[in-house]
Amino acid sequence: METPMQVMFNLNQSRLLPRLFVVTLLAFVTPLSTAHATWSVVAVDPRTGQVGAAGASCYPGVETIARVVPGKGAVVAQGLTSDAGRDHAAKMLQEGNAAKQVVDTIKSSKVDKSFFVVRQLRQYGVASLHDGIASVASSTGMLTRGARGSREAAGVSVQGNILASERVLDKTLEQFVKTPKSCGMAIALLNALEAGAREGGDKRCPAEQGALSAFLIVAQVGDKANASSIRLIAPDQPRGGANPVLLLRKTLRDHFAKHASAVEGCPL
Repeated sequence: METPMQVMFNLNQSRLLPRLFVVTLLAFVTPLSTAHATWSVVAVDPRTGQVGAAGASCYPGVETIARVVPGKGAVVAQGLTSDAGRDHAAKMLQEGNAAKQVVDTIKSSKVDKSFFVVRQLRQYGVASLHDGIASVASSTGMLTRGARGSREAAGVSVQGNILASERVLDKTLEQFVKTPKSCGMAIALLNALEAGAREGGDKRCPAEQGALSAFLIVAQVGDKANASSIRLIAPDQPRGGANPVLLLRKTLRDHFAKHASAVEGCPL
């Protein structure tokens, strides 16, 4: 015969299991539809103080995944995007926290009150600059869809999910690192994003297109919050339309021409 405690436990279990089933089902369905399957780059340059982010997705409006904090760093919140996590990360960057501390905090249940399985649909990338010291960190939830993962080097983190292959990550990072620092962060971010697009980008899009939306943001020291020196957003494209990552190059070229800020030896 069951004790009252056992009866209560079994009753709670019977109520909880259907909820867990629904949440787990959503965990596998959501990334294929409403989530931001994305590849992105966040970076900081201790030499110039520039900080920035760039990304692309086979989903419109991908620019909403990013926050750039002038002189402090950048964050992207993708997969099943958490606006609260993204904004909390920006606040922590403004306060001077290192990248790993930021990531560990925003993915924790203290900040993200969602079910555990929902938290495992999140992906974050953070680059921090504090007192001239650069740090980067990333987190990829175990329920995000592949190809997925992240790559890191000094001052830069690349992350993505639902990618054509892991070569999207590899080539994105490789091209960022190969771009001469003298060319500036905007060109490095653009070159990196294009390298990922050449590898197929987001696998939900046609391989030659790679994405439906793309953005590039770079802040200089002294820029005001939400007023970065460079904020480029490619027009959202229909499936089978232009590659928005390639449209960013023309947009950046026009920006440099308007502001007379092109760098010699770094063609656009």
